[in-house]
Amino acid sequence: MRALQRFWINGVAAHPVWSLRARALLMRMGGAGIKHVAVYPHLHIEGEISNLRIARGCGINANVTLDAHAPITMDANVGLAYGVCLVTASHTMGPSHDRWGIVEAEPITIGAGTWVGANVVILPGVTIGAGCMIAAGAIVTKDCEPNTLYGGIPAKPLRSLDAD
Repeated sequence: MRALQRFWINGVAAHPVWSLRARALLMRMGGAGIKHVAVYPHLHIEGEISNLRIARGCGINANVTLDAHAPITMDANVGLAYGVCLVTASHTMGPSHDRWGIVEAEPITIGAGTWVGANVVILPGVTIGAGCMIAAGAIVTKDCEPNTLYGGIPAKPLRSLDAD
């Protein structure tokens, strides 16, 4: 993101003074392709705003971080709780004198109806199937099957959930 766009999205639009509707409108004005999405205060976006694909009916709670160096896709009615962090970029491990290697980015996809609990971290390249629940505090390192509850570090399937 350019400096002015970063200021607009992460400063002006993310401020708690705005209503949910006004915040979403301000984010659209800053280039975020979102409509009919509830955006709570202090959303922080890194990377490219054009990499966000957030469908209708999603909710993004306070203090969420979206690292959009690769595409982040949220299908309809996905809910992100407080403090969720979606991380699309990481570094390769370099030699001992420079462990911070080259940046690699992979997309994150979250299926329709999924609920991601508070303080969950989703790492690069993960696809979460529709209808999942991710328990608070989990770190998701691998793909998640639809209609399944996941929890833990790293996140593991805990039980199947009813499908509609």
